[in-house]
Amino acid sequence: MDSSRKTIMWVSKYEQMLFDMWEENIGILNGSELKSPTFVEFALRLQGAGFNVDWKKVRSKMDNLTKRYKAVVRELRKPDGKRTHWRHFKRLHRILGPRMSRKKLLSSTLDEQVNSDANESDELLAENFDALIEEPLDHSYYTQFQEEHVEENENYSTNESVPTMKLEKRIADPVMTPFESAMIEVVKQRTNDLNQAAAERLEVLNRHLSSTIEFQNKVLNMLSN
Repeated sequence: MDSSRKTIMWVSKYEQMLFDMWEENIGILNGSELKSPTFVEFALRLQGAGFNVDWKKVRSKMDNLTKRYKAVVRELRKPDGKRTHWRHFKRLHRILGPRMSRKKLLSSTLDEQVNSDANESDELLAENFDALIEEPLDHSYYTQFQEEHVEENENYSTNESVPTMKLEKRIADPVMTPFESAMIEVVKQRTNDLNQAAAERLEVLNRHLSSTIEFQNKVLNMLSN
């Protein structure tokens, strides 16, 4: 089985470490620049703490948590929405809540539930929103759920790129740090994906050209007869 599809167990210690890094780098992750280096950095820091996880798993974990957070928010927006028992909701709301509220993910119904005026600050919204959250019934320090396989280029702009001159210089250097080595692998894989996509487009164009030429030849033959 492809290691990228395997289910892994995130211990609470490493989840909290991921949340801390996520919160510290939320500005970068919400920006338009290339995000892969940030995921690589997270993975290396987790590895340094004793958790053997690669950057793709880190990205997949964060994507899954974000999706679940949005699903819980949608449920809370409903008039008959139920309270959530999800133990990560408070922390994720602190990280993602302000951005989601700016995007108007939280409707007026949710504002009424948290007794928050639409013009109040994000900080006040987060504080009031905590009233909707009950303490989790399960206080286990371990959690395990099926990680979704996230395609390499999903949700990433084709305009994202890495300065090639710096990378070429680092590739030529015989001594590289683990971060540099990981970055090179990211760029190599992205380059391979782009080359494969270009080859597929070229194949489609060639087939289309062949069909066009064949059709034109048939027309010429009909006219000549």
